[in-house]
Amino acid sequence: MFDRVEEADQMLTAIPEDLPSRVEQALNAGQMDACDGAIERYADAQHELDCYLLYFEGVANRYQMWLRHVESSAPPDMPKKLGDETWSRMSITQRTEYELSVTKAQECLNMFVSTLPLCTCKCMK
Repeated sequence: MFDRVEEADQMLTAIPEDLPSRVEQALNAGQMDACDGAIERYADAQHELDCYLLYFEGVANRYQMWLRHVESSAPPDMPKKLGDETWSRMSITQRTEYELSVTKAQECLNMFVSTLPLCTCKCMK
């Protein structure tokens, strides 16, 4: 995936930034015939290029946001283990709330651990 993004970036940067002005100069100089559809083809190509640029910019921004979030977040804290005496004094509601908090914390911890290989792979450095 990362090679494809780099290839797309290279392709898009290979297109000259002054392409619209070049086409306009060619039209004014009579090098392009306005009635053969060249203007419409150019407009379509320019629109497609602008869409690709916006798409890749959006993908790069979202990826950077995700990466900052993953790198900056710390593993979630697990609720402390309760002793037998504390557990026996809890009501059913309190026990259920405690078990749900442990389950949720375990799910968050599993999700955090599963994203770690993505942050440490060689292609990200």
